[in-house]
Amino acid sequence: MSALVLQLEWQLAIATKRDFAMRVLAPLSVVLVLATGAVPPAVAAASYAALLTGMGLLATALPLMRDGDEGMVQRVLRGGVPPASYLLQRAAAAAGLTLLQLSPAVLLGAVWLGASTAEVVVAFGALVLALWISCLLGVVIGAVGRSAAEATLICVLTAGLLLHVSGVFHSPAIGGLGAALEGGSPFRMLHESLAVMVSGGRVHGGVSALLWSIVLPALVAGAAPRLRALLEREPRPARAV
Repeated sequence: MSALVLQLEWQLAIATKRDFAMRVLAPLSVVLVLATGAVPPAVAAASYAALLTGMGLLATALPLMRDGDEGMVQRVLRGGVPPASYLLQRAAAAAGLTLLQLSPAVLLGAVWLGASTAEVVVAFGALVLALWISCLLGVVIGAVGRSAAEATLICVLTAGLLLHVSGVFHSPAIGGLGAALEGGSPFRMLHESLAVMVSGGRVHGGVSALLWSIVLPALVAGAAPRLRALLEREPRPARAV
């Protein structure tokens, strides 16, 4: 598989230095507020998880939808790049770039909270898996979305539902359906690794996050022909100035 799309996405992202810098500074500003103890520890961990997951979804969904509307996706795919390769490379590029942009915020929060090296390593491992999963979901959202507002709304709903199932906003009863769903949820490891840095404890959910990170790309690759058809819609006419 050629890494042409992956290389192009990185080059385009780094070329727009102002936008790249803003994506680094925005999470930093949020972490500064949360890490100083302005909110309870449980709320801080939930806010971290929502911020990181939301950025992963939006990092893929909105750019992919924009490129579909402008005809860029059509030109790349008709140039011979396999749809599955194209979509997976877009997700990988977005996940890598978002990890780079979020790393300073995560490190700042870890230092401020006095997290141990082991806790930081686990948190970054969970972040890598969570971003890969969220960017793959963002590929699907970018294909089905028909406007920036619609794609953003779907991202918010998707993040809220999956984070809720992952136990971010509540603690499900032991032995119930909620606990079973939490055990197989994609972002439980991310949330708990962040909670551990705030208040200590053990991290669960690594197996389910790993399974999601393996099964989801296979599903996206299998659905690539259908997603291609959705992305190869007619470009929107340019607005009159």
